[in-house]
Amino acid sequence: MKNKLQILIVFAFIVILTSCTHSDFMVSSIKNSYDAVWNKDSTTFAFVSIESFFRPATGLAKFPDGGISKTVFHRIAVYHYNIKNNTLTQIGEYQNIGFMGEISIRALRFIVNDTGVLYKLPTIRNYQIYKAYRLAVNQKDSIKISKNIEQAKHAYQYNFKTKTNSIFDTTLFNRLDTLQQIIHGNNAEDKYIKTITLTKRGIFLKNIYPQSMRMYKKYILKGRGSKDIRDAIVEQEFPKLSNKEIKNLMDEMTEFKQELEKKSKNTVNYKIDFYSDRYDEYYSYMIKKLQNLIKSNNIKNN
Repeated sequence: MKNKLQILIVFAFIVILTSCTHSDFMVSSIKNSYDAVWNKDSTTFAFVSIESFFRPATGLAKFPDGGISKTVFHRIAVYHYNIKNNTLTQIGEYQNIGFMGEISIRALRFIVNDTGVLYKLPTIRNYQIYKAYRLAVNQKDSIKISKNIEQAKHAYQYNFKTKTNSIFDTTLFNRLDTLQQIIHGNNAEDKYIKTITLTKRGIFLKNIYPQSMRMYKKYILKGRGSKDIRDAIVEQEFPKLSNKEIKNLMDEMTEFKQELEKKSKNTVNYKIDFYSDRYDEYYSYMIKKLQNLIKSNNIKNN
């Protein structure tokens, strides 16, 4: 009897583990700084983004409150945007600094001048350093954490002329930071930042979480994942497809749309109705995007 009970417990444990899974579809969360720091003539500005990519929990892992997602990629990226040239330059990056807790989008400090951009994270507290080393499992982890802590301590200067980053004197930075900076509210976000694609940010899906072409097609067919991820799939992966393959996918999307509309009419289910309505809007947008890709392929081949 005791052995049977133990077997049942082990079996139940295995069932629970196999039920706690994560979606195959990746989702993104990109938070851009509300306040951008501009140069004197308001032709360039610097801003920061917290860029996270994750796979949402599925099955039992969703309970009780949606579950814990599986992070695929996370970084704090520092950018400089030149309005005259319409160019975006990534001038800095912080990875693996989870020990600092939730970094406020406004916490990273900027100074923009004619020669470059100065920037710095907020001061690291002793309890954060202590917390960081507690996360270390082995010596390799400790070395990695030490490097991350050291990076987070410094102020940095990005030089426009040399296009290089270097450590900047922290005391001097703090002194300069007390001077008044030209800051606009969400003007930069609304006008410029919202239109920046993952490709322009230097984020390539194959580098952060490679998936098969079959899987990428599923994103597009069913409208899954995030809009910026789907756009990146078309920009980064679909140029590898032939026009025939793209047209076949468009036909599949049309069939899928019709099936959703049929289900919505014949079933009293608000989830299906909602999905069908959203898919109609998405369908119009994506079909145009795929048609443009075919036109681009034709131009290249001629």
